[in-house]
Amino acid sequence: MRSGKGSVEVEAALNEWFQRALVYISGAMGLSFALRFQDMTDKSYHDAPDGFPLNRTGVLNGIRGRVERLHEFIRELQPPIGNR
Repeated sequence: MRSGKGSVEVEAALNEWFQRALVYISGAMGLSFALRFQDMTDKSYHDAPDGFPLNRTGVLNGIRGRVERLHEFIRELQPPIGNR
């Protein structure tokens, strides 16, 4: 990612996605899931792809954490294998 206008547009798109996901999760799954989706205190990342700008790692880690959280929700909400 380059700094400048492109980065601003990417960050704006990510923030829009986050807000839409939060509204959906809150309405469909409840406040406890929405709060967990927002909370990244249990997530820690110390790497980035080679050449990735260090000043953008916060955005990258925000994406990683939220995607991981969505995967957690999917695992929690899936019925046990014998009940599918």
